[in-house]
Amino acid sequence: MGEVLSQSMLSDLNTAPVAESEDHKANITKVFSADIVEGMLAEGLGEIKRSLDVLYHNPGNMEQHVNAAACRSIALGYVNDMLHFLQPYHDASLRPRHRGCRKVLMAMRKRMLGNAPAGVDGKPFAGFDLPQFGGDIVQFLTAFHRVLSVETSTTDRNAELRRFCRGIKR
Repeated sequence: MGEVLSQSMLSDLNTAPVAESEDHKANITKVFSADIVEGMLAEGLGEIKRSLDVLYHNPGNMEQHVNAAACRSIALGYVNDMLHFLQPYHDASLRPRHRGCRKVLMAMRKRMLGNAPAGVDGKPFAGFDLPQFGGDIVQFLTAFHRVLSVETSTTDRNAELRRFCRGIKR
């Protein structure tokens, strides 16, 4: 197995110019092997976890809502990046674990967009429910890890997908 590429390297590689002529310029989408997809998903999950670690440890002594909003922005960015990376793949071309991850990512994006800082009446974090975000991000990390893990049985993977995508709390 080769080197696992970083998120930024994959973004650069995902589209590449093809033969250019005066009358035709085009891009193709590169489709990567399952190992590369797996590495990209694992790296995205790791980056979201690291942003949550910063929220928890708060090394910059930021206000709680500011720190949480930053963590939310980072997590939403990685969720969108992973969904963008998976976009060229049809469900049939992905392993069941990777298909499940796409479903978890779509459900998490929906949750995060539903709990966005609105910034109304001079309050920059109005409408941002911090406890809800905390619960959502922990459930997401748990579900994503269990769905992606090769050690999770098909039955447990499907149960975790149903729980997370339907918003059922444990």
